[in-house]
Amino acid sequence: METTFPPLIRVFGDAPFWDSIKARRMTIQRCEKCSRYRYPVASLCPHCLSTEVQWVPVTGRAKLFSWAIFHRKYLPAYPPPHNIIVVQLDEGPLMVSNLVDAMPADGCIGAELELVYAEDSAGSVLPRFRLR
Repeated sequence: METTFPPLIRVFGDAPFWDSIKARRMTIQRCEKCSRYRYPVASLCPHCLSTEVQWVPVTGRAKLFSWAIFHRKYLPAYPPPHNIIVVQLDEGPLMVSNLVDAMPADGCIGAELELVYAEDSAGSVLPRFRLR
């Protein structure tokens, strides 16, 4: 069965992020002044208020920070049971995604993850994570 992801909700300034996902080389913002990484996209650094930013590649490594499993169908692309995870990228920021090839279970907080890319039948690409 062919499945398509729901349409992306884009915000001002996030085109470089989504372009990097489509290219399967995820980048996030890093402040040029204080060198802190940030996600989601912001027009200025929440730490030092600088507007100077670089888009830098991530390592693709993360740790599982939190998770939930949905047992009800909300969207056609996500039949139950469907997991939602929060990961902490090695670079520091938290990101909401999904765990592929496994379901989260008790005791998995802190598990090491790696970034992978999921593509739907329409060619849309989203970042996902799997156990390392």
